[in-house]
Amino acid sequence: MHRINTMRARYGTGVFLKLNKRNCDMRIRLTPYYCDMLRVHWRIDGDNYYFIASGVMGSQFSAFLSAVYGLYEEEDQSHYLHCKYNNDIIHEHPHNREDKKHCFKTKVTWDGEGPYYTITFTRICETEEPILDAHTPDPIQVKIESTRQPTKECIVDGRDLCYAVARGCTEALKKYGFKGYTKTSGGYDVGDSFNVEKLLFVKAYALGVLDICKAEECWKNPNSWRIIEATSFEKEMELFLFDM
Repeated sequence: MHRINTMRARYGTGVFLKLNKRNCDMRIRLTPYYCDMLRVHWRIDGDNYYFIASGVMGSQFSAFLSAVYGLYEEEDQSHYLHCKYNNDIIHEHPHNREDKKHCFKTKVTWDGEGPYYTITFTRICETEEPILDAHTPDPIQVKIESTRQPTKECIVDGRDLCYAVARGCTEALKKYGFKGYTKTSGGYDVGDSFNVEKLLFVKAYALGVLDICKAEECWKNPNSWRIIEATSFEKEMELFLFDM
């Protein structure tokens, strides 16, 4: 009984997430290597694409993660003025489109100090607020342009895209660690690093547990508008460590 109480004190209520792996043909592998370079292997729609992203020349996979996240969650982009992300988030409103639908576009550019790549994601949906569940179709148009490989255009499921991204990031971090991944992908202190909040959101959507990303009110000042919200750190860490 003492051990159970100790675990509850340390980990909260002891209510764990129901996380399950699933089949996903899309695959992403990240391999940082010498001199600020990151190798990215992306298996998509039956084809294999190989990219080299230079940390010296611009963004690496953190920009890819941000682009996928931006398809679902709007964010303050003022920080782009002070970092090396090259992805632009564009929201086309229905009154500007013939199909009268919302369109979200994000773009990533990678410079491999020779080869150059542009990846564009397009998400078209009926509502401005995306319906994120396990049943609503979530088609994402992907366009890959490269100076070394033919241009590819295809449509993938958004959950599969998020699953591949989250699995690739999780595997890289478990192999190299946060600091190891950053130092290995950037020998001159310009290495890649992941935004943990964005990674948790993408992983939660891929696994169907987005509820843990919802903050709940934990304190409110009765004399002002200020509200303090919180999420479950224990559940976030359980999700973060889950192998996919």
